[in-house]
Amino acid sequence: MEGKELRIGNYLHDRNGNLCKVIELRQDGIYAPAIDKATTGLPNKPIELTKEWFEKFNLNHNDRLHSANEEIKKESAKDVGVRYVSYFFNERIGKWMDCQTRIVFDYVHQVQNHYYVMTGEELTIKS
Repeated sequence: MEGKELRIGNYLHDRNGNLCKVIELRQDGIYAPAIDKATTGLPNKPIELTKEWFEKFNLNHNDRLHSANEEIKKESAKDVGVRYVSYFFNERIGKWMDCQTRIVFDYVHQVQNHYYVMTGEELTIKS
């Protein structure tokens, strides 16, 4: 994973598996402290994308399909012509994909970035 792949707000893991959130992009690297813990200063690594992450993001889901809520879809269609933003697990290749563009995702930050481009909204953990 390279720094240029990341945006402020992306989730990562540190070497100890603590959940971190990117809060600053610097020329010498990224600043992504552990959430609810002291800053570790350890190198960060991408988080593998799983069904549980789509649930954490509170995307609407129907069995294997995870989608943006209706308001996001309606606004996106007006702005950029997107009809839907939905993700599914492609059993054949063993990876998550976007239904419309067929882009393949391995990591949480990739879906966060794609979702932002498609909707203009940040994809964050819902409490």
